[in-house]
Amino acid sequence: MSLVPQILAPRQQFVDGSGLIAKGWWRCLHDLFNFVNNGGQWNDVASLRSVGAQSTNIQGKLIEVSVSVQSSASATFSAVVSGLIIAETYQLTAGHPTTLHFSVPNGSDYSVTCSAGTPHVVVWAERF
Repeated sequence: MSLVPQILAPRQQFVDGSGLIAKGWWRCLHDLFNFVNNGGQWNDVASLRSVGAQSTNIQGKLIEVSVSVQSSASATFSAVVSGLIIAETYQLTAGHPTTLHFSVPNGSDYSVTCSAGTPHVVVWAERF
């Protein structure tokens, strides 16, 4: 059973007489559906990013971020979006990479922070 018909079915309830979509939620759902199924390519942005530095999503849409990081000491790495920690991972042994994966809404600031040691980005990829 496909989820697509179940997701698309409510659309009929929100189309006005002219055929225009009357509610904004449909557009959000449509954009999310397109992003998940057709959205963007993975881009290597490691040379543009560093642990502790803040970036802003200016892509005009939700982006996905996947970061592999390591530190010279045991450390906690946190993904921070709009000032809120949304994901954390712990590197138990110094020098062993750990990975964070998170989404960033358009216009939001985001960063990866490290609690100890000297951090190093192994991979930083963004899908937009």
